[in-house]
Amino acid sequence: MSDNIRPKLRSLDMRPVQTEQGPGLMLQDPLRLADRVMVITPRAAHILSFCDGERDLNQIRSAIMIRSGITYPLRDLSELVSSLDDALLLENDRSADAIQRALAAYQNAEYRLPVTAMPPSDGSAEEMHHYLDQFQDNAEGVDAGHLYKALVSPHIDYERGGSVYSQVFRPAQAALKQTELVIILGTDHNGSNGSVTLTRQHYATPFGVLETDIDAINRLAEQMGEEAVFAEEINHATEHSIELASIWLHYLTAPSPPMIVPILLGTYQDYFDSDGLPEEQENVMRGLQAVKDLIREREVMVVAAGDLAHLGPAFAGPPLDWAGKARMESADQELVEALCENDAGRLYQTVKSEGGQRGVCGLPPFYWLMRLFPDVTGVRAGYERCSADEAGTSWVSICGVLYR
Repeated sequence: MSDNIRPKLRSLDMRPVQTEQGPGLMLQDPLRLADRVMVITPRAAHILSFCDGERDLNQIRSAIMIRSGITYPLRDLSELVSSLDDALLLENDRSADAIQRALAAYQNAEYRLPVTAMPPSDGSAEEMHHYLDQFQDNAEGVDAGHLYKALVSPHIDYERGGSVYSQVFRPAQAALKQTELVIILGTDHNGSNGSVTLTRQHYATPFGVLETDIDAINRLAEQMGEEAVFAEEINHATEHSIELASIWLHYLTAPSPPMIVPILLGTYQDYFDSDGLPEEQENVMRGLQAVKDLIREREVMVVAAGDLAHLGPAFAGPPLDWAGKARMESADQELVEALCENDAGRLYQTVKSEGGQRGVCGLPPFYWLMRLFPDVTGVRAGYERCSADEAGTSWVSICGVLYR
């Protein structure tokens, strides 16, 4: 590999792991362009922060030496960058071509296949139905007969979050069966700041295929700008947030499910440095207005699929002891109260005041739901903290809220 290359790392999922050789850092591509993961040593992991596209290999080597005093052989550095390139983890022509091929395959498929591993052995409708039947918890104080207008759902796996899914989706079953269209707002974990991303693909589930309302998508695309709303469409192929909510929707409404409008929403992290609110950004404002217009003309229900905090070593933070878990729950209650009071400004300002340090990935879909339905009130329908590592020092929090 040429010393003149200026490697730039793509947006990746990184997680500390323990290998037979000792601790390591696992690098995973959210788009799964290559059918493998890469694990590097802590020493090699130190290099990643310098792979920003601004430095060649010699400059990276010098920066490491100045920053940490570590002398990293140029040959070893070249081999690491070459391995990253082979795994399509660098932002360059090779990965760009791979993304275009993946997008073409996604768009040309009959429907979007589920990508999340499910506990049932064969993933059949019968086994999945039996599996979801086990989550029969009822949300305390929630009227199961009410025709709710919207709900907040988790997007964590069912094994850890199944009880909360049940507590929020089952009381909404009557409303889901009677609505003609469900807009599913999902966290786009790989999306750019403030992105609003549509797709014309239908969503397959173990119960069949949920049809995407193509006419509604075309109308939204016309109002928001075709190029903007499909620029990151490939993210739909591997993003799990809409998928996990859609399976519960299909489970409770089969054999005649409503059509869906799947919308992925990118982070608001970059907005925290400004004084304004997200809807003051043109793309967010245009997107909210287009969806509001759709809601005024159709019988629509909105599902916002997002999780709360992500804390601990699994998310590059310090381990949580019992006191840390108590602080986590206390901070979460501030968010749940804002959700139930339908106070979008309070929710946003709370997460902003934390600097995004608690990893509240559900902020964009939660915020959109409240801006789309400013006059509804919410009722809590579940809360849970879910372990995220074997040591019990990393945790994810989730909640459910129903709006009427």
